[in-house]
Amino acid sequence: EREAVIEGERSGRGTRSERAVAGGEITVDIAVAHQDLAGGEEGAPDSETGAAEVPAITLAAAGALSVPGLDAWANYGWQAPVDFGDCPAGVDARTPASLDGDLFADTFAADPAGAPRLSFAADLLPGEYALLVCGCAPAYGDGERTSAPAGNQALFAGIDGVAFLDEAGIPAQVTGFADTPGFTWQALSALEGGPALITVPEEGAGSVDLWMADDGVLVSGVRVVPVAALADAVASTGQACVGGE
Repeated sequence: EREAVIEGERSGRGTRSERAVAGGEITVDIAVAHQDLAGGEEGAPDSETGAAEVPAITLAAAGALSVPGLDAWANYGWQAPVDFGDCPAGVDARTPASLDGDLFADTFAADPAGAPRLSFAADLLPGEYALLVCGCAPAYGDGERTSAPAGNQALFAGIDGVAFLDEAGIPAQVTGFADTPGFTWQALSALEGGPALITVPEEGAGSVDLWMADDGVLVSGVRVVPVAALADAVASTGQACVGGE
């Protein structure tokens, strides 16, 4: 594994070296792989050598910026859910959905161009990161129509308004929410399997972004995990992420 080492960062105890950086609204210790969005300690404990362990960054969807869709997706945007279907209600989530409230359209954006975007402010230093999303794929029904979880689970993701492309040059997806009930962590995946690694360039990055693929997926938040903690990202995938489920 490669590490992004930032030398000479000042702490209250002097100068130290770290493998990545923490930032954003909520900081979660990577040592707690299954920490949910409702809690968590800020920062991370110092090791015996005096270097702080690198925390992951967890950001809530409620604080993210909603960017409306364009062209064919002009009638779609990220919004608070009007119905949670069979997903746990009471979660402060956001969903890409039709502005007219149609829960049964089951539309799919084949690529992120023009699709509505949810943008999380983040201060990421150069390095490689895995990206996980806390989400749920609801089932909807009104007695006459249905919308299945399999059609309410896919997203595109990237940084600084640029979607991540897989090894084939195709926008990679975050999906798999339909496989487990409730809100779970799912990773932006590489073609060969496992979490994809997003490379933050030398100048850093200012946002983490999600785009609609399926309308209807519910998102509670995102977690950005430094490559040094990749095993924690793998362990968290498929695990409950809110409400202690």
